[in-house]
Amino acid sequence: MKKVFFKLLFLSIILILSSLPTFAEMSIHVRDAEVFDNIKFLCSPRSIHVRVSFTPNYNYSCLAQVHIWAENHGRWFDLGDIIRPADTLMFQNTFDVHNLYGKVTLRASYDAGAATVRPDCPIPPPEHAEIEVYFDRADGRYPIFTEFKFINTKTKPSAVDGYVQSPAVAHFESVSDDVPWDRVNKMVHHVVIVHGETQRSFNNNFQMIFPEGRHRYYANVIDGCGNACEMRTGEIIVDNTPPSLSINKPSENQIFTSPASVNVDISVGDTLSPIRSVDLYLDRVGGTPYAKFRGPWIIGLGNRDSTTINIREGGSHRLYVVAEDMAANKTQISRVIQVQVPPSFMQPLDKMQKSIKQ
Repeated sequence: MKKVFFKLLFLSIILILSSLPTFAEMSIHVRDAEVFDNIKFLCSPRSIHVRVSFTPNYNYSCLAQVHIWAENHGRWFDLGDIIRPADTLMFQNTFDVHNLYGKVTLRASYDAGAATVRPDCPIPPPEHAEIEVYFDRADGRYPIFTEFKFINTKTKPSAVDGYVQSPAVAHFESVSDDVPWDRVNKMVHHVVIVHGETQRSFNNNFQMIFPEGRHRYYANVIDGCGNACEMRTGEIIVDNTPPSLSINKPSENQIFTSPASVNVDISVGDTLSPIRSVDLYLDRVGGTPYAKFRGPWIIGLGNRDSTTINIREGGSHRLYVVAEDMAANKTQISRVIQVQVPPSFMQPLDKMQKSIKQ
C-alpha cells in the first residue's frame, strides 16, 4: 500500500512540475538587425526588444518577473526588472544599451518572489536564458590594422617594401575590431589600385593582378556595419621584368695561368626598379657568394662594375653572375674560363742522383 502511495505521489509531483511555466526561448529584436549563425550583430540599435516565451500552458492571469543584465568587457550592468501578465514579455528601451560596445550577454531570470501571484497560479522555479549579441555603432570604434603590404607570390624572399611583382598578395597585418565580424566573414579588406583594380575580400590574403609601372594604392578595412578605418595610402612599383645583365670581362674560354687574378667586369640595369644586389659565384650557384659587386646602382641600363677574384685550381671553371632587383626579379648568366697550372722545372730525385755518380 505504501509503495502504491509513493508511486502516486511521485507521479503527481512530476505532473505538477511539468505543468509549471518554463522559458522556451529568449530572442533579441532590433530594427534592421541581421542574424548570422545564431549570433546577433546589431548596428546602431535604438531600442532593444527582449522577448521571453513561456510554454503554452501558462496561466495568462499570472504575473512573471524577468530580470535583465548586460555585460560589456567583463563588467555587468543591471538593466532592471520587467513584470508583465503575458506569455511573452517585452522589454523596450532607447538608451542604446548604455552605449555599450562589444559583446553583450542578456539574461532573463524568472523570479516569482517579487511578483504578486494569485493563489491558483503555479510558481515556477527560477530559470535562466541567454543569448549572445554584439553591438556596433556607426559613431563607435572602428576596425584597425597595424600594417599593409604586398607580398610576391613568385619569389622568396619577398620584395622590398614599395616594389612588387604581379600577381601579388595584398596583406593586412594584425586586423582587429571589438566586434568579431571575422566569425561570420563580415570584415571586408578593401584595396584600390589607381589605374589598376579594386578588390574587396573577406580573406586577409588575396591575390591582385595589375600592370607594370608606378601605382598609388588605398587600403582600409570595413566592418559588418560599414564602419571603415582611416584609409592607408602609398605607392608601389610593379615590376615583372628581370634586370638586364651582361659579362664584359673575361671572354668565353679565356685562358689564365695559376695563380690567376681574374677581373670580372659586368653591366647591369633595370628600367623600373633599382638593382638590389649583384653576386658572383664560382662553379656553382648557392650559399655564400664568392664575391659581390657593390655598385652603386641607379635606375637605368648604364650601371657597370667590376671585381677581382683569385683562382689557384687548374682546369675549367664557370663564373656565375646573379642580379636581383627590388621587386625580387632575378637574372643569371655564366661564363667559362680556363686556368692552366705551369709545369714544374725541378727534376725527379733519382735522375739527380744518377748525374752525380757519373
